[in-house]
Amino acid sequence: MGVTNKLRPNDETLQLITALAAIMATKAEAAAALGVHEGTLRSFLKRHEEARLAWASGHVKATVHVYRCQRRLALKARPGRG
Repeated sequence: MGVTNKLRPNDETLQLITALAAIMATKAEAAAALGVHEGTLRSFLKRHEEARLAWASGHVKATVHVYRCQRRLALKARPGRG
């Protein structure tokens, strides 16, 4: 009996990985959402470049969103503005 891969690098999985990274989910949280163990997700990310890129893309989106929110709050806090 061979090992069954629960994760496949198809569009649906890659979009979900991107979305999970974009909400700043940890790998443990993402694995739980995908229905696999954390080690399975880590192995999947190591084996599939497109999955690593999806994870990285989600993190970039999250980082940009945080920076924009911080900037907006900083501008509101300026004296003489608002």
